[in-house]
Amino acid sequence: MRILVLSDLGWDQHLRLITETELLKFKYADFEKPRYQSIKRYLDIIINEKPEVVIFAGDVTGDGSCGHGFHYAFLMLLTYVESRKIQCYYISGNHDEDKFYELVQDYSSDFQFVNEISGKLVSTNGVNFYGINFFDTLTKTRIRELKENTLDQNIDILVAHSQLKRRIHLFDFQPSYIFTGHYDRKLFTLGSTAFVALDNDFSDISYSTLQLGDENILSLKVKTKDGTIFSLQKKVHTDVIQMTNSILKVNGRPTFDLRSLESTPHEQLDSDENRHLLYLKYLRGTNYKKLLRSMMNIKNGSTTNKDLKPVQMKGMRIIDSYKVSESLIEDYLGDVL
Repeated sequence: MRILVLSDLGWDQHLRLITETELLKFKYADFEKPRYQSIKRYLDIIINEKPEVVIFAGDVTGDGSCGHGFHYAFLMLLTYVESRKIQCYYISGNHDEDKFYELVQDYSSDFQFVNEISGKLVSTNGVNFYGINFFDTLTKTRIRELKENTLDQNIDILVAHSQLKRRIHLFDFQPSYIFTGHYDRKLFTLGSTAFVALDNDFSDISYSTLQLGDENILSLKVKTKDGTIFSLQKKVHTDVIQMTNSILKVNGRPTFDLRSLESTPHEQLDSDENRHLLYLKYLRGTNYKKLLRSMMNIKNGSTTNKDLKPVQMKGMRIIDSYKVSESLIEDYLGDVL
């Protein structure tokens, strides 16, 4: 089974003017019109990746840059996957205002293959999916409630739209895979869980694919405005996750070893000439993984000499634009600084 995950959709401003009448009259050939090009960017990915399951991990009707009210644009995508009988799951993000998101839910409620899964466990071909929207990550109490509700459930794929400081709690659900939208681009494993973070902007689209079979293959991809696709691929074998690959592919060809960037000081890349390489330096989440493991071990009382102390965590860069804050540490560990 092939799964495609998209998140944080970016829209052209004029798409807010789409009406329900326009949606009802819309035909597949209309995607070729210039008016719908920002929708077609996502359609092309769906068509080219040939998924059996499509997941939208939040921020589907608006974002912090283009504003809100793109519900009919999103419904054009949902109508397409429904017409092709592709199973589709979606959740809400922080930029999905209720009045627009609820309209999407109402309109798609009669769809056979499209389902909203916030706080729900669903299954396709024996694979269990669970959704946690942004608003359910706002409080630790709510996350604990969701965890208690799924204690006797096996979660294969957890789909979230989580703020950064609450992502560590997603591992408590013990899924095989975590896909979260909202912020950052990452692909790594921690214990028996593979983790992918996605975001988007108007020039690039980050997305992920997962091929489940005898040999499971997980990929994080970034498609640029000119159509170039950068991809980092990992192989996942049954019960044993092997994710040591560091080779970045460009349009399918092995091109660049990310370890050379990871060993380059941040300051050397933080220039107009090299800034486009910065996010690649943190793509494999080497620092972030060490941070999460150390915090978990401290919480569980099972630290080793390889773990970071809280004072070492503070100020550590885990994203090209973010250093670990005291707030992030103490949200999980309490008053340790």
